[in-house]
Amino acid sequence: MDRIGFDRFKHKIKNFNFKGDKNMILKEDKFLQFNEEIKQRGGCKKVSFEEGEQIAAELLEELTKSKSGVGLAAPQIGYDAQVMVVNVKKPMVFINPTILSLDDEIIYKEACLSFPNKYINTHRYKWVNIKADNFEQHYKCGGSMVFGPTNEHMEDDGQDPDGLLECVCIQHEFDHLQGITMYDRRYIVPQVVSEKTYGRNEKVILIKGEETKTIKYKKADKYLNDGWVIQ
Repeated sequence: MDRIGFDRFKHKIKNFNFKGDKNMILKEDKFLQFNEEIKQRGGCKKVSFEEGEQIAAELLEELTKSKSGVGLAAPQIGYDAQVMVVNVKKPMVFINPTILSLDDEIIYKEACLSFPNKYINTHRYKWVNIKADNFEQHYKCGGSMVFGPTNEHMEDDGQDPDGLLECVCIQHEFDHLQGITMYDRRYIVPQVVSEKTYGRNEKVILIKGEETKTIKYKKADKYLNDGWVIQ
């Protein structure tokens, strides 16, 4: 959906079963409480096409105001509704979405507007096949759509970072509709059992790719959970 599509949604903004503060992403504590309610029920409620458009309009407006965000789901602004939006390559709306398949597992570092300034490594997939009730009307697609890196947008290094980001963002926002956060997808680096033991104040060398770092062992845990290993 291009900018014209976004403008088409703006006039539909209404106060529909709103649980939070108007035009504001829920604060972390309030969001977690609401998220737990959704998780206990097994996910958000389905909505009609008209209701979905109303909520999508507000989500897109809030996402635009956030500046740093690339996706937002209804529960994050207080709606118990299966609606989410993603804006990486272009604004996309998903009303009552269903993920049909995921392929090629990866580890991806991500963030969330509901948890400001926090970044963690998560289990994600490079490709997602998804359908939604609005695809036919909004995108002339009666079936599902596949998101992920494409040859069309490959850069000189053979990567399509925006395609991968869009794919991961879709998975992230879809999780919100099930009461799942990025912390539930957290990747924990397997701890390698070593015969060597270290004192808390003993210095160790950490390696991650071509980077190296020397720190005291007592501070190593957060680095080990972020993909570093002890040399």
